[in-house]
Amino acid sequence: MPPRIQYTEAQMVEAAVELVRRTGFETLNARSLAKELGCSTQPIFRQFGDMNALKAAVLRQAAKVYNRYIDESKKRPEKPYKQAGLAYIRFAREERNLFRLLFMRDRQAEALPPVIEDDSMDYILSTVVDATGLTREQASAFHLHMWIFTHGLAVMAATGYADFTEEELDGFLYDEYAALLRRYQNV
Repeated sequence: MPPRIQYTEAQMVEAAVELVRRTGFETLNARSLAKELGCSTQPIFRQFGDMNALKAAVLRQAAKVYNRYIDESKKRPEKPYKQAGLAYIRFAREERNLFRLLFMRDRQAEALPPVIEDDSMDYILSTVVDATGLTREQASAFHLHMWIFTHGLAVMAATGYADFTEEELDGFLYDEYAALLRRYQNV
């Protein structure tokens, strides 16, 4: 009898994340992960019970990858708000399928519970308040407008629609930020 190959939960999640990176979240199922691991589907269901539990774990792991990009942006003290936006776009460019999973999936009929919490929101709003003097409520509205713009750039990067240089992205974000700031300071 051949020896049983055992995988930890972490190894299964990492293999699933790698599969999603290469082929997209829509391809993640028990068979594709079993093939990736070189085992049957039985260990997967033994570990997770069902695919929703595995997919939730993959979402959490993808969020950790994204948060590393945001954490890295915090190490660049010059213009921290812009650095967070550039990190978001960099994540979209470098981790296209993980970006799509976190920020572009259809959530209307989603069976998965919301497992992603944006730990960076307090940090981002604080940087806006500190840099602009806006109230927290104004900073929240300001950030929503800025995020819509930044998300558009990130989607272009994730889909290959446009491949802007870092300098171009820096300029786009600066121009939008300056225009929004004038609007909010003149309200």
